[in-house]
Amino acid sequence: MPIVYDRYQRGYAYSDENAYFDIPVTGEDVETIWMALDKLNMFRNASAFRNVRSSLERIMSRLEIDLDRRNVFTDKVIFYEPLPDFAGSEWLASIYDAICGCHYIYFDFHAYQSVTSHCLEPYVLKEYSGRWYVIGRENGSTVLYGLDRIRDLKTSSSIFARDKDFYDHLRNRIEMSLGMFNFKGRRHTVHIGYDNSLAEEIRNSKFTENQVILSEDAQEIVIAMEVVMDEAFLSKAVLPYGDKARIYGPSFAVSMVRRMLIRTLNNYAEE
Repeated sequence: MPIVYDRYQRGYAYSDENAYFDIPVTGEDVETIWMALDKLNMFRNASAFRNVRSSLERIMSRLEIDLDRRNVFTDKVIFYEPLPDFAGSEWLASIYDAICGCHYIYFDFHAYQSVTSHCLEPYVLKEYSGRWYVIGRENGSTVLYGLDRIRDLKTSSSIFARDKDFYDHLRNRIEMSLGMFNFKGRRHTVHIGYDNSLAEEIRNSKFTENQVILSEDAQEIVIAMEVVMDEAFLSKAVLPYGDKARIYGPSFAVSMVRRMLIRTLNNYAEE
C-alpha cells in the first residue's frame, strides 16, 4: 500500500486517496452474505438494515458481484422459525430502532380480557420457542412483553439514559437460563449426564454460555452449567432426551424432574 508519514497529523496515511485493499471473496463468502440478508429480512424496515444493505451494495459493487443475483437457486431455500410474518413481526423494526436509539416506546398490551397501557425503556429483543419478546425497564422494574400481544406501538422522541449495569445484569440473566423469564430466580450449578450416543450432539451445542464438559467415557458425557433452575430449563435440557439424560444434582432439581414425570404418568393412568 502507498503509505507515507504525515508530519502534521503525526501519523501514517495513504498517499493515494483511491487506494483500496484487494480482498479475495470466495463463492462461499458471497453465499454467506446472501444467507445473512435472508435472516435480516425480518428487520427489513429497520433503519439499521437499510444501512447494512447500502454498505453491502457498495462493497459488492466494488468487488463486481451483483448482490441481487443468485447463481444457482432463484427460489427461497432457507426458512427460519419464526418466519418473518409471525404474529407481532410488524413491531420488530420499530422496537429494534428504539433500542439502538434509546427511545421510549408506548403501546397497549392485550392479555386475555385485559388491556393495559405501557411506557417502556426497551433494552433487548429475544426469540423463544417461536415467539418474540421485548425486555426492558418500566417503573424501575425488569419487564417482558410478547410482541404478539402488543397493539398501537409508537416510538417517542424522548430519549432515556441507557443503564449499562442494568443491561449487563439482564444479559447475564438471559444467558444463564433457557426460559429466561424468571429474572429473580436464583442460579444453581447443575450436573447432567447424557448417554454416549448423544456425546457429539452435546459437544457441538450449548444450552448456556457457561456450559462445560466435566467428564466423558464409553457410557456417558457429563456437563455442568450455572443456570436458573426451573421447568423451562428441564423441558429443554433434560426431558426431551428421555432415558438418555440424567440429572446428578442439585437434589431439588432431581425432585423437580421426578414431579414432572409423575404428573406425565398420571395423565396416562388407567381408569
